[in-house]
Amino acid sequence: MNQEMYIPAGVILGKLTKRYISILTEKLQHVPIERNFYPLLIIGQKSGEISQNELVALMDSDKVSVFRMVDYLEKENMIYKNTSNDDKRCQLLFISEKGKGYLNDIEKAFKEVDTLFNVISDNPVIAQQLHQLMSALEKEPGQNISLYYDRLTNNK
Repeated sequence: MNQEMYIPAGVILGKLTKRYISILTEKLQHVPIERNFYPLLIIGQKSGEISQNELVALMDSDKVSVFRMVDYLEKENMIYKNTSNDDKRCQLLFISEKGKGYLNDIEKAFKEVDTLFNVISDNPVIAQQLHQLMSALEKEPGQNISLYYDRLTNNK
């Protein structure tokens, strides 16, 4: 009875996601926020040019989750909102001076963690297969879900 145990792809991808977030969080432990590094990076790169709805689309997330992220980042004084000159109903997102001070570190940390995944980016066949897999899965019925990593805990 030496049969290898079947491990679903979702379990493997979930473990990779958790490990990615763990390594990224370790690299950014000096940044005074617990999470939301990616939305902060997007807002920093598009400061004054992006609305909350555009952030929702870029993050492929739901409005409530993005609202919470923006609210959190604003409370931490990493970003601020201003009304658009073109459309008074639209609030544009801006990076604050405090947030600007961490953008380079955040981008660098993402790039460093991404290099650990170079087996994917260095191999066009694997990268293409992952893109094909994503396209195929998007066509399948199923609900969009959000993963919440509000508080990272050490499960060792």
